[in-house]
Amino acid sequence: MITFARQLSFLTYLLLFILLQFILAGLLSYGKKQVLYSYQQQFSSELETVLEFTLSHYRDLSNSFFQTEVNQPPILSFMEQAGGASEEDKISLRQNLFAEIQPMFMLVKNDFLHLHFHLPNGDSFLRMHKPELFGDNLLQTRESIRLVAQEQQFLEGFEMGRHFYAFRYLYPLFNAEKKFLGSAEIGISFQQFRKSLQNLSKGRYQLLVKEEIAEKKLVAEGKANFQPSFLNSRFFIQKSDLNTEELQNHFHNPDGIPPAVMNTIDNKIKNHTEKLLQGGEAFNVTTKVDGQTYLVSFLPIKNITNSDIGYLAWYSRDTNFSYIERGYIISYFIGSVLIFIILFLYRWSTNKIFFQLTQLKEAEKELGKSHAEMEQIFNTAADGMRVVDKDHNVLRVNGRFLHMSDMEKQEVLALKCYEVFGGPSCMGSNCPLERIVSEGEEWIEYESVKEFSNGRKIPFIITATPYRNSNNKVIGIIEDFKDISDRKEFEQQLKKQARTDPLTGLMNRRGFIRSAEKMLRLAKRQKNILFLLFADLDNMKHINDEFGHEKGDLVLQETAKLLMNTYRETDIIGRLGGDEFAVLLFDVSAKEKENIVDRFQDNLSQWRKNSDETFSLSLSIGVVQSHPEKEEDMESLLRLADQAMYKIKRQRKTGKV
Repeated sequence: MITFARQLSFLTYLLLFILLQFILAGLLSYGKKQVLYSYQQQFSSELETVLEFTLSHYRDLSNSFFQTEVNQPPILSFMEQAGGASEEDKISLRQNLFAEIQPMFMLVKNDFLHLHFHLPNGDSFLRMHKPELFGDNLLQTRESIRLVAQEQQFLEGFEMGRHFYAFRYLYPLFNAEKKFLGSAEIGISFQQFRKSLQNLSKGRYQLLVKEEIAEKKLVAEGKANFQPSFLNSRFFIQKSDLNTEELQNHFHNPDGIPPAVMNTIDNKIKNHTEKLLQGGEAFNVTTKVDGQTYLVSFLPIKNITNSDIGYLAWYSRDTNFSYIERGYIISYFIGSVLIFIILFLYRWSTNKIFFQLTQLKEAEKELGKSHAEMEQIFNTAADGMRVVDKDHNVLRVNGRFLHMSDMEKQEVLALKCYEVFGGPSCMGSNCPLERIVSEGEEWIEYESVKEFSNGRKIPFIITATPYRNSNNKVIGIIEDFKDISDRKEFEQQLKKQARTDPLTGLMNRRGFIRSAEKMLRLAKRQKNILFLLFADLDNMKHINDEFGHEKGDLVLQETAKLLMNTYRETDIIGRLGGDEFAVLLFDVSAKEKENIVDRFQDNLSQWRKNSDETFSLSLSIGVVQSHPEKEEDMESLLRLADQAMYKIKRQRKTGKV
């Protein structure tokens, strides 16, 4: 009986241990799924952010090109005449339109796939990328052209053409009387679009288009450019998904994914993604190839009519999944050991004290290993991290934080958190420490520029979460500092490109208007007078026709230099478009008022004497001044200055000047 009792007791403990193992595995598996799901959602959010930022970037570029180059009187005049012209007259109008827009289109050809003009009835009037192809009516095949002709409003979005897919921006064209003249379309190829995506988030991007859309839109020649996707035959991808140069650059990049690996990834995720692709919802899948974890995010893409047309797929390497899986294994192992120790100690507590202590030491060793693992993760994190107690003392920092601050660990630990670097949120109502410790917030994320003691300033995305003790009481915060210097610098470059004329280096019309409006408001407040010069090059068309567009570009560049050499650095100088320039002068003395134009004409005369150029350079300049007591804006001043300039030009032609 004693033997049976002991045997029964042992079996009971064994069954209890197995049951607790199942419970532990289930709980950890559930927790792991929640962590992985949350992590994958972050990738989807990042993909959405990158996509929206890239769309906004190309929208700004497209708008700038349309306003400065397309929506101009000569272009609108050609389109107005073409609307009622005979087929014979349309030929010369099409040639004139091509000659007018072609120089500037060549400058932006690397950014835009095409520029396409349509007549009000939907007929193709001019394709800048294929000028020999025109006259076909697109109302039935291109929903966007039908909508812009019907609603006469700006449209943007993805649309499948007859040969390729593209992101398209469509602008209605109107004359001065608001008569609809047709539309202009600027297209961005997916290859161009992908380059911007890869600059923001590394990896490989593909666009999967629904089969029914491709079959409906593509002509026979266009269908030859596509093939069914391996992941789901109901979706098509473009065969020339990467051109040769881009392919080489992609695979030599450390973040590039070789074709063989891509094929392996697709083979592994095919069964999982085939059904999900039919759902029309965003989703993520992960897989391993040769020990490397890859994450593939699928984001639904809509067309101009807000209908689902396919997915944007982002293939990227990932290292955090392996840490999550390792943490799961370690947690399961530690949990199993603890369960075993508890059961074992309880069973043998009366007669195996020494053995019990040995097991506790083994458990401590395993816990020490786990702590070392977590310490390694903390110190090898890509972001800077620190732990701060409720008295603003810095308790711990990782290696990345020390690298960013350029300080030794003991230096940082000897200072208060706000002494390591300050910022607008420190020691105030927005202090994350106060908000979490005093107000009970669980998650704080914000952007801030931090200044280190060495004078270095870095923009961060800062995340703060509670730091708790073993009793789950909040005793401080854990802060994560993500350096976004590269992103901020890229944003500034985009803003500068959107406001600068690439040929002359002056502000473009958009940049000039924005800066001039600020100066005008300042002058109004201070009751000062501004002087606005509107300059137009004489005989610019003759120079282009006689000497070529390269000389025409040189004329524009020389004019820009003369303006910059004549007027002050505090004055605002811009090229409004074509051969038109403007200068806004602020704080002009009484003596300077008399010779605002003469100063430039003197410099122009000196240039003529010293120049070896065969062309003649001359400008007609109109001058107006602001009136502090009147309600006026920069656009109205520009119109007045333009009128004054044309008056001078007419007087010159009649010999009165």
